[in-house]
Amino acid sequence: MSRSFRKRIAGALTVAALAGGSLTLAAGEASASPNCTSPVFTACVKIVNQNTEAYSWRIDVTQPNGHRWTRCLVGNQPHETSSWTNVWFSGSDRMSIKAYRGRNCESWSVTDRWWGEWTVTRDQYHMLVAYGR
Repeated sequence: MSRSFRKRIAGALTVAALAGGSLTLAAGEASASPNCTSPVFTACVKIVNQNTEAYSWRIDVTQPNGHRWTRCLVGNQPHETSSWTNVWFSGSDRMSIKAYRGRNCESWSVTDRWWGEWTVTRDQYHMLVAYGR
């Protein structure tokens, strides 16, 4: 095999590897959660709504320094996963969450017909997997 032929094959394999790598990366990004850019030692919020009748969630957070804040997380529906990259907390914060049947955390629609489990994901999310009762 001539040297120029080997160079062409090596070049073609390099281009193919680069193209394949970028195609794989692009395909992976399309199905991934939005990029969480929360401060260090914190994580964004993701809710996997398995089958609860909840359409909004109120999260209450108390930080170790006593600062408290609350947010209404809207846009979630049964059998969907939603992410909020603008809402984050740390593992040392105290947190509670309520589910609402209404779409805007209306007090008349609060529901306790669910249970859930929190985990931290590798892509920097506090993820709640919520199940209906």
